[in-house]
Amino acid sequence: AVYRSFTVVVAHHKTARMTDTVESEKVWEKCARLLMLNSIEKLATFLETVRRVLESINHAPGIPKFRTLKYSNASIANKVIEISGGVEFFHGLGFQTVADAENGKVLRLDTDDATRSEPETLENLNIGLQWLENTISTCRSCATSSTTGTSRSGCAECTIIVRLPTGASVSGGFMRGDKLHHIRSYACCYFTSQRSNAVRLVLPESRVEVTEALLDCTLEELGLCPRAVLFASIYSETEREALLSQKHDEQHLAQTGQKVQVKTEKKTKLDERQALKEERARILGAFKDDRS
Repeated sequence: AVYRSFTVVVAHHKTARMTDTVESEKVWEKCARLLMLNSIEKLATFLETVRRVLESINHAPGIPKFRTLKYSNASIANKVIEISGGVEFFHGLGFQTVADAENGKVLRLDTDDATRSEPETLENLNIGLQWLENTISTCRSCATSSTTGTSRSGCAECTIIVRLPTGASVSGGFMRGDKLHHIRSYACCYFTSQRSNAVRLVLPESRVEVTEALLDCTLEELGLCPRAVLFASIYSETEREALLSQKHDEQHLAQTGQKVQVKTEKKTKLDERQALKEERARILGAFKDDRS
């Protein structure tokens, strides 16, 4: 199947056992959007590298060197560290970036920690590999079906840069058919769960805040392709309460309008049925008069 939207892949991580918290789900959404920024060739190389690493761990989980990826290793740097979403993927599997006294900066996996036993960790790795295979397959489908994205320039049709309140900027890959609420969801990954509901987006040039209505607009409709910058900020508590109150009022008005519409439709149908009965009675009466 050809995927015109990457949403399917972002949602896929929720079925995996490894994403048992909101924070871990954010890791996978980050990873998915970042992977879209790579070319098909780079993703194929990354997938092959991941397979070799996980195969070594599954074969001999007790050997530390198989669970350690050195940043200083040229091959690891080229095939993992420099891949958009590469480090995030290993973080999702349970690897941690640490400073090692002997090897310097490394990605390291503890196969038997306080929260997960060795068999659970190995199962988690296999689930992660399956997720990556599905994700890269979707990236490939997006690239081959796109009229703008190519295997060399990246799989995404749109590169969206989100500027955070800290001053940092993060990028993510999207398709033209993706909607603005997909960008907001991605931006929320860089905020704590407690603050996610207060995240708002601001369009760069007009400095217009994205409203609920705009969230359902596609990136193509808003002219955000092939590249755009948006600002993410946090509502103050007062602003957030006012927004929630306004949203509640709008929902109440919408529900009231729907109820009135339903009543009107029911009355119209009853009137139509009554008119039909009267018409049938008139025709039947006329028919009897003709026969008599």
